Amino acid sequence: MIKRDKKGKRRSVKPALPLLVLLMLTTIILLSSNVSGFGVGPSRQYISYTPGETIEGELYLMNDEKNTFKVGIYVEGDLADYVTLDQQLLDVGRNDMIKVVPYKIKFPKKSPRPGDNKVKIVFREFSTDKDVDKGSSVRANLAIAAEIVIQVPYPGKYAEGQLFISNAEDMDKPTKFTVLLDNYGTEDIAQAQAHINIFSPTGDKVGETETNARSLGAKEEVRLDALWDKEVKMGSYIAKAKVTYDNRSLTLEQPFDLGRFTIELSDITVDKFKLGDVAKFNIKLANNWNKKIDSVYSEVIITDENEKEITRFKTAAIDIPAEEVGQLEGYWYTEGVAPGYYTIKFIVHYAGKMTQKIIKMKVDLNEIKFFNEGTGYVISKSEEGKGMSTQSLLIVLILAVVILLIIMNLGWFYFLSKRFKEK
Repeated sequence: MIKRDKKGKRRSVKPALPLLVLLMLTTIILLSSNVSGFGVGPSRQYISYTPGETIEGELYLMNDEKNTFKVGIYVEGDLADYVTLDQQLLDVGRNDMIKVVPYKIKFPKKSPRPGDNKVKIVFREFSTDKDVDKGSSVRANLAIAAEIVIQVPYPGKYAEGQLFISNAEDMDKPTKFTVLLDNYGTEDIAQAQAHINIFSPTGDKVGETETNARSLGAKEEVRLDALWDKEVKMGSYIAKAKVTYDNRSLTLEQPFDLGRFTIELSDITVDKFKLGDVAKFNIKLANNWNKKIDSVYSEVIITDENEKEITRFKTAAIDIPAEEVGQLEGYWYTEGVAPGYYTIKFIVHYAGKMTQKIIKMKVDLNEIKFFNEGTGYVISKSEEGKGMSTQSLLIVLILAVVILLIIMNLGWFYFLSKRFKEK
């Protein structure tokens, strides 16, 4: 834009500041459009059961968008009859940023079912022109639930656990097995330990390890750890952990993968080629996994030196047995193709993933040579196949707004410059 100072001279005013302000406002508006009308917290709470005890707690309703609305509140779940609410209908005003919702849980003297008993306190928004309590018609909108988990102990000694596996992708480091063990019983456990066996997909035992031993009190959680120096090939395996505690036991099972699951493009050849005829590509793929991979196929894209696409085609799909090499066949009709240098991209599809490899090739009258192989890499097919994410869409919208604002500023600049010249 062009403005005049007090002496009548022209001076330029950079549109960067208003552009930045408008961009920030646009970003805030776009981000806020994905936010719910209200929120409830905490979303989950854990409470230990004690016979005959009364528990008092609070939930918080957050009015994120400063709206005016009504919320109906009700309870559902295993022990819903033992939960009482101070309010079942809540009026939320524009200035009510946070509303406190008290509740009480009165435990019965007789223990309910042992284990986790879940209760949900549901907040349901209502949209109405009149007050809900006057019997007008109501349309239900947003509903959010806060969960309360009431942990009822088991009589005597009772443990449950979860098995976690880490450091599995790195073949040079020991794999770590972790058992998180919870004593839900009313008595202490003197000693708990886990013995872990590792099996191949065919059921053959390929390794074993043992965790440290720990004691744990009633309602206590402990961690049992073990390391395994793997001496097997990459592939899929199953870990089975037998946890023993004071003459009792439980079994945990968890499948896991060692190394990175990939299909490698190992070799490409074209036999008996003559320019103008059909070139048959023999594409060899190595399956480094210990399981058969079904329905493996490749897309082939050929471009010239100017990166103009010449052709693309797909091969038929094949199954590649475990730790073997399979061969795909692709065909390129070369009528009208000039001798020279080309780039060929192979996109191998398998098990929801893709491996890409880019290779340079020279096409002569009687042969095709491959050289200067590019580096292959794996892309998750599920991620690439999805539509544009919310974040990506937001970036595109922001860029569109920025471009629009730049065009508007340039238009003003041109208009004011023209007016100045006329005067």
